[in-house]
Amino acid sequence: MSCKSIFSSKVLLGFFNVVFLVCGLVLLILGFFILCDSPRILLSRLLTSSTSESPQPPFYYAALAIVGAGIFMAASGAIGCWATYSRGYCVLTFYFLMVLIAMVSQGAACVVVVAWPGCIGLQGARGGAVGVLQAAYGVPGQEQFTAAMDLAQTTFECCGMTDGRNYDMSLWQLRRLGPRDLIVPLTCCVQNIDNVSYLDPKPINETICQELLPEHFTSFRHRQGCLTKVEIWYQQQYIGFLAIILILALIEFGVLFSVIYSCMRLKKQRNESGSFVIKPINNKINENHYHNKLGISERNPADSYIYPDSFYSPRSKNPQSYTTKHDDFA
Repeated sequence: MSCKSIFSSKVLLGFFNVVFLVCGLVLLILGFFILCDSPRILLSRLLTSSTSESPQPPFYYAALAIVGAGIFMAASGAIGCWATYSRGYCVLTFYFLMVLIAMVSQGAACVVVVAWPGCIGLQGARGGAVGVLQAAYGVPGQEQFTAAMDLAQTTFECCGMTDGRNYDMSLWQLRRLGPRDLIVPLTCCVQNIDNVSYLDPKPINETICQELLPEHFTSFRHRQGCLTKVEIWYQQQYIGFLAIILILALIEFGVLFSVIYSCMRLKKQRNESGSFVIKPINNKINENHYHNKLGISERNPADSYIYPDSFYSPRSKNPQSYTTKHDDFA
């Protein structure tokens, strides 16, 4: 194998390892950012049903999952950087399995969120949102949902799920769990721009906000429902989640390809280093080389052999007198 091929496989694997490591660190930071974003986590409580037994909103667990995925990817990327220079099958195989597990887990998470949202507590039916509001808002033990609804009404400038009349048949109104003079919560009222808060709302005009006729409270109460705006907000979060999953899947596919390519190159390198190329050698050339080393001429030995009786023959004493070839063996 040429040095260029070995170098190219190392560069390819090292590049994807560094990108994979950076993505893991980015996911880790993103998870901590979501954990610190209390309004985002609280708003996700509206995506669950009132019967959900989960003590925390869905985005809280999603943030923990992102942090865990970031740690796993960062650790895998570190192992991948080690595998780039170790050039061993065991380390490359272990790294390949870790990346494969991450890819399968992300795919399973996407399938669960899309096909079976109820298993993680997400509300599946749009029509049940009004019933959830009427059964949970202001009820003792549902303080988290109440705070989430107040936050949505303040942030999105809306009232109720479809409109303010959702509160007419709610337990909050029937049981008089709130102040008696309130028809809708104070977060449904238009608040002072200098002091907008869902925990301690300050309406511009609380009296007009609580009027029954729409023409009286048009400028002092939000009339649009929150359900559509919450769904738009959720779709934005969902698209961002899918975009992150897609980018990670592409990077993980590149890592798997680079690992397979490195294994193929490593196998080829070991096969070439363990084999010998045998080239045929001409026997005559080999013999000539052997003779030259020993100083032996290629002439026929019979041409230079001196027979013992030649010293005593008349031919050796007077060769000019003999014109015919003499047979020394005769």
